[in-house]
Amino acid sequence: MEKKIVLITGASSGIGEGCARKFAMNGYRLILNGRNVEKLNAVKKELLEKYGADVYLLPFDVRDRQAAAGQQRAPGRYGQPARAALELLPEEWKAVDILVNNAGLVIGVDKEHEGNLDEWDIVIDTNVKALLAMTRLVVPGMVERGRGHVINMG
Repeated sequence: MEKKIVLITGASSGIGEGCARKFAMNGYRLILNGRNVEKLNAVKKELLEKYGADVYLLPFDVRDRQAAAGQQRAPGRYGQPARAALELLPEEWKAVDILVNNAGLVIGVDKEHEGNLDEWDIVIDTNVKALLAMTRLVVPGMVERGRGHVINMG
């Protein structure tokens, strides 16, 4: 039986890291996304040692709108743009069966009437727009294969 592939955004800590552990425990192949390559490598090492998991790392910032829209530009400081990273996956990793849109953050805990609009933009770009962009990049392959699941964290 072919092992299913799970792509998890925000997999370097918190709920995303927990999801990675659970999927690894159950024999899934994992594509882990996050901004922090060192943390991703640590998670990968743990999953390999504890569960013998097959893990591929895709370090990039999901809120990079140009990357998510597939516009041409130089790679960002967190790695390759999203579309390029997904297109350059080795053939044996391209058929994503499950997308876990987990990347998210909270900044700016000011009262609404005192809030910083730039901070709100960052939160919305990460928690909402990036979720939509990643879904837009991954789901066409699922539709083509006639199978797949998307799990959105909110």
